[in-house]
Amino acid sequence: MSDFELAWHGREFFTLATKETVRAMTKATIHVEGEAKRIMGTGASKFNTSGDTKQKRGGKSFHRPSAPGSPPAIDTGVLMSSVSHKVKKTGSSVNGFVGSDIDKIRSKAEAGTDVEYGFFLEVGTKFMLPRPWLRPALRKSEKDILRILRTGVT
Repeated sequence: MSDFELAWHGREFFTLATKETVRAMTKATIHVEGEAKRIMGTGASKFNTSGDTKQKRGGKSFHRPSAPGSPPAIDTGVLMSSVSHKVKKTGSSVNGFVGSDIDKIRSKAEAGTDVEYGFFLEVGTKFMLPRPWLRPALRKSEKDILRILRTGVT
């Protein structure tokens, strides 16, 4: 006869593990969001009027577009300030989202950016080569994301 009792607490463990995963994913998405914002504007300056510049409406300031393949130049800061993050738990899955979200543009969802040109800068269009800013931020953050998810938020 045994002097101990074995109890299964799988449901409680799963609940606590999922809660910690959501917290770690939130920390990771905030990190990537910050990195994406830091990357923007490392292209060209709107105050540099030499080279390939475009005069803005009203004729008083200039915008120098970033080179294709470089992060977008900052003109007004609207795109940078609109970037956000979201963590979504569905069943046993926890997913993090950062940056331009075409569904947000269409539906005004709660994460991503509702600045339509953010998506087009990232992937390019028929008339413009890409000026990626989100994918480089994700690549640059990869080690930090793995560390955050491995160690949690403590």
